[in-house]
Amino acid sequence: MIDHSTQLVPPAVKGSTSVTKDITAEIVSICNGVVVICGVLRKTITYDAVKDGNMIFDHVLYDEVAFTCIIDREDIETTDSFVICDLDIVCEVSGEEANFSTDKDTGKKVAFRFAEKEVIKVCIKKID
Repeated sequence: MIDHSTQLVPPAVKGSTSVTKDITAEIVSICNGVVVICGVLRKTITYDAVKDGNMIFDHVLYDEVAFTCIIDREDIETTDSFVICDLDIVCEVSGEEANFSTDKDTGKKVAFRFAEKEVIKVCIKKID
């Protein structure tokens, strides 16, 4: 599970945030009993923003969240070779705007953070 948040600068008008995601990963090490995998969740966050009393429609913010996981099995040897055969976001547990305030110039309710939790699935296959 990845638990992370993105600071929204400039702040988002409440209820205007949408997110698209892409995930990549690679095997970085194979040890006796363990395969170590590192990856990146890339997000494109689009929202209506308020800056200096003005509305900015469809503002785009990019963020990357690094993650590491291990696959632990007694039969893994350092001399084995593996490939990632399945990589997916299997569940978006939550995704919501947070840290609210009211913009003094426009009177709109704005969010300064977007908090998310996802469950990531990583499967490997041994190469003979």
